[in-house]
Amino acid sequence: CSYLNIMCSKLVDACDPTS
Repeated sequence: CSYLNIMCSKLVDACDPTS
């Protein structure tokens, strides 16, 4: 996911900024 993606929360560890 991307940090710019509304579905991706920067507070969630499971969110990989490279995917």
